[in-house]
Amino acid sequence: MNQKVKNIWSIIGICLLVAVIFYVPQGVFAVMATFFLGIYYGMQGMKSDEIVNNMPDGILGTLGYVLILSSIAAVAIFVILKYINLKEAFKPNKTQWKLAPALIVASIAGILVADIFSEMLNFEDMLGEQMQGMAKSIAGMIAIGLIGPIAEEITFRGVLMNKLREKGLGPWATILISAFVFGAVHGNPIQIPFAMIVGVILGIIYYKTESLILCCVLHVLNNSYAVLTMNLYGDSGKDLTWADVFGGDLNTYMTLGLCLILSVSFFNWYWKKA
Repeated sequence: MNQKVKNIWSIIGICLLVAVIFYVPQGVFAVMATFFLGIYYGMQGMKSDEIVNNMPDGILGTLGYVLILSSIAAVAIFVILKYINLKEAFKPNKTQWKLAPALIVASIAGILVADIFSEMLNFEDMLGEQMQGMAKSIAGMIAIGLIGPIAEEITFRGVLMNKLREKGLGPWATILISAFVFGAVHGNPIQIPFAMIVGVILGIIYYKTESLILCCVLHVLNNSYAVLTMNLYGDSGKDLTWADVFGGDLNTYMTLGLCLILSVSFFNWYWKKA
């Protein structure tokens, strides 16, 4: 096996390792939650068939706590393994504050492009009901809107991108591979293309600023908006399209084009000049 092939397998191994470390705690805490729910239902005098019938709703009610605890556990593992130094990763003096407002505007435009594009693909939403259920609880709101996004930025920007750079990859290879992994691990078809595009945007920002601060702010804003939308519109929000928001397909396409030009033009300038 030549060195090039070894490097490719090494890169694949790093991507898988980071993804596994991030997601294994979710499985562990989910199993624990199911176990304790079974004990709780049993103590309430429920029979086996009643426990089985109540378990889905019970698990949905604990998902917020599961995601909070598993996110914290995953970050703790990365810190223990010395894959990341959180103090260094969140150093504010590395963030280009003068450009922060422009970066936020251009990023929001890019995120809107990603969302409209994902909607056009019309992929299946396999986790819509679970996300709707989670967003109704305080723990779920915190998990989706705050803890989850920060943990994902630490994992897929702070850890994975640095590990890929250590393998000798160039800027764009690092950004694109990390964005691909970030999208793929979401697992939900409707989220994958959106997450990949957003992953590129956040990857550029992290690569240039060498700080997770703006990445976390943008990720939290995006997810908090999703939580707000799910709570405001409830189940009806699942059928709400950007054409409904903008008043027709033409307006949606025009918005898509303008946001695409704005985002691409700014990030092209930012990459070359900042």
